[in-house]
Amino acid sequence: MRILLLSTYPAVDPVHGGQHRLSQIAKALDADGHSVELRGILGSASYAATPGYLRFPGTDALSRYLNNPMLMEDWAIGQYAADPAGGFKQLGKLCGDGYDAVFCEQPWLFGFAYKLFSQKRRGPVLIYGSQNVEHRLKYEIAESYLTPALGEKYSSLVEEVECFAARNSDLNVVVSDNDKQWITSVSDTPVVVAANGV
Repeated sequence: MRILLLSTYPAVDPVHGGQHRLSQIAKALDADGHSVELRGILGSASYAATPGYLRFPGTDALSRYLNNPMLMEDWAIGQYAADPAGGFKQLGKLCGDGYDAVFCEQPWLFGFAYKLFSQKRRGPVLIYGSQNVEHRLKYEIAESYLTPALGEKYSSLVEEVECFAARNSDLNVVVSDNDKQWITSVSDTPVVVAANGV
């Protein structure tokens, strides 16, 4: 199978947990004989330029989707990626076509993938790979660093894209039974628990 892995961070020379997870997913699929391509938009200016990834769009571009995107860059990148006036065409061209499956690591680029591939008559299987219940995590981060009110606002925005991914995928992959419990409460899509979070 030809598989596209979409993410907001590279898997080359992984440093943080998400990068290690994505790197191991790519290696496992490759070892099973699949053709794997990694694409996406870099979620931070701190990531080095990486083949297959658009550079970080910058705070000015992301501010079109949220007045101050601090701590919400991942969400804003998702909006940018799905926006025809943002990065949609550029990322779509970078991804190409002809995939059997598209695996979206976290919910951020799922809206882009859905928009690009779901309208095709024989589109690829769309897989949502979740490593957290993201809206809960976003609340904790924003509430801690900013205010409870922003925590609620940001959590709501993230929950919307998270639920969209869970409900519109052909398969959900989660890392724990606790995450499975949440995702099955919002989606009827089949779920696989693969405990490969780091």
